[in-house]
Amino acid sequence: MSEGGSVRSWRAGSDDEIVELAKTWLHSDALDELMTALGGPTAASPPAALQAWTAANLDTRGGAERRDAPSVKWRSAWSEALVRAAALLGLITTAPPSQSFYDAALVLGGATTGNRLRVALTHQLISSGCRFGEIVGLTTDRELGGRELASERDAADDHTEARNLLRYLEAAFGPLRAVAAEAGSDHGETTASWRDEHFTGSDGVNLRLVVAPGPPGTRATTTDAIDFYLGRSALRTRESTLVVTSAIYAPYQFFATAPRLLADGATTVELVGTPTAKDDVATLAQRVGQEIHAAVDAASWLITRG
Repeated sequence: MSEGGSVRSWRAGSDDEIVELAKTWLHSDALDELMTALGGPTAASPPAALQAWTAANLDTRGGAERRDAPSVKWRSAWSEALVRAAALLGLITTAPPSQSFYDAALVLGGATTGNRLRVALTHQLISSGCRFGEIVGLTTDRELGGRELASERDAADDHTEARNLLRYLEAAFGPLRAVAAEAGSDHGETTASWRDEHFTGSDGVNLRLVVAPGPPGTRATTTDAIDFYLGRSALRTRESTLVVTSAIYAPYQFFATAPRLLADGATTVELVGTPTAKDDVATLAQRVGQEIHAAVDAASWLITRG
């Protein structure tokens, strides 16, 4: 992870490097200034103190999906401080890829708008000369919610995150020809809880949809999905990996995904994200606060694990 103005490059080649980057982010001037403005612990405080404070003051999800979190109204000074810090902490824009070839582009599934924009970014990268051995849509069978269906009217018949992501992938890289598919259940249900589907697209692009299972009764988290993908992928297909997501999730998802990919043998993990929309200050501040909490959590776990 490096800084160039307000644009951060999220890249690591070893576990030691990702741990050092997590420390740098947690102890950054930007996070310290934000905590001072909000009345929280300084960035020099123990990670547990930062975790506890951000959980109590910035986590507004309460375990719900991000889009279903109830709106909060923080005082204007808080909202403005969070929005000011967002760019410096890497939540608004990411640097472009540093390489021209990656073994895998790992497109993380999410809400409908995120799916559309992340697939569009992947297509744009290819158009600008970046090449991938394989494009992997990593997703779950989470049911789509009302807010995300309202924001993407053409998603009304998709029903699930996986189907929505696949539709955008087919629109960008299709027509798709099915090559192979596997499905199964990890928890004994009568219906399949996971799928792994391979396709060939236009211009010979290799495309894969990996629908990860979650723990019984819940959907797979980002780390669940990464672990499932790693268990079903040969190292040669992901030795260099570009993770494609949304910039607002970049710190959290980089600290959560890169250690797993590197521990399993990858030599390079890099992350790029679609630019964060300029919502009104109150809405953007709540989104930024939530993701700063998530990133503090992930970075703290990295540097305190036994």
